[in-house]
Amino acid sequence: MATPPELDPVRTAVALSTALSRLRSRLRLEGGTFETGLTITQLSTLQRVIDNGPVAGAALAQAEHIRPQSMWEIIAVLVKEGLVDRRPDPSDGRKVLVAATRKGEQLVDQVLTSREAWLTRALTDLIDESEHRVLDEAVGLLNRLVEYEP
Repeated sequence: MATPPELDPVRTAVALSTALSRLRSRLRLEGGTFETGLTITQLSTLQRVIDNGPVAGAALAQAEHIRPQSMWEIIAVLVKEGLVDRRPDPSDGRKVLVAATRKGEQLVDQVLTSREAWLTRALTDLIDESEHRVLDEAVGLLNRLVEYEP
C-alpha cells in the first residue's frame, strides 16, 4: 500500500480555494442568484442586515471583511433596489443604520430556499453518514479560517 503524501499547506490551500469557489458558483446558480442581478457580497450583506437588525455600515464592512467605502457602495445598490433603507441611529443622530425592507427579506428567503434545497438534495444523494459527520466538522474549521487574523 502506498504511503499518503506529506501534508502540504500550499497544496491544501489551493485545493480548498478552488473547491470553495466552485461550490460558491454552484450555489449562486442553484439559488437563482444570477437572476437577482446582485453579487454574492451584496446578498451576503443583505443577509447580515436581516440577521442583525438595523446595523451601521462600518460594522457591516468589518463583518464582510471589506473597506467601509466599498460597503457604502454595496449599500447604495441595495437602497436603489429597495432591499434596504437607511435611517438615523437613535442613539447617535450623526450615524446611519441600515435595515432590510420586506422586499429584501423576501428576496433572501427565495434565494436561500432554492440553494439550500439543492444542497440538501446533494448531501442526501451523494454522501453517507460518516462523510456527513466529516462535513459537519469541516464547517467548524471553515468558520475558524474565516475568522483568522494573522
